[in-house]
Order: sequence, then C-alpha cells, then structure tokens
Amino acid sequence: ILALIVGIFVVKNKYLGTQLYLPFLKDVLFHLVIFYFLFLFFVKTLAFWKLKSQEVFPFGP
Repeated sequence: ILALIVGIFVVKNKYLGTQLYLPFLKDVLFHLVIFYFLFLFFVKTLAFWKLKSQEVFPFGP
C-alpha cells in the first residue's frame, strides 16, 4: 500500500511539476491518517467480535 502511494506520488510529481508538491503532500498525509484510523477501528471491532463469539460459543470459529 505504501509503495502504491509513493508510486502515485512520483508519477503525479513528474506530470504536474513541483508547484503542486506541498498541497499533494498534505493530501497524501490526510488520506494516510484517515486510512490509519479506519484500519485501527476495523481491527478493534474485529478483535471485539472475536472475543464476544468466544465468550458465547467457546468452540465456535
């Protein structure tokens, strides 16, 4: 995922030039933060449901 973002970054930088460097960097950071929080939320929810299912069905999946 990180390589993909860097790849897009390099391509956009080549085509658009350096005048859009900073706004694009902010955009990437913004998306990374959103992705990170979504990922954390997903992992926590998944872990929570796994624990819950183990409590109710100890021999379940």
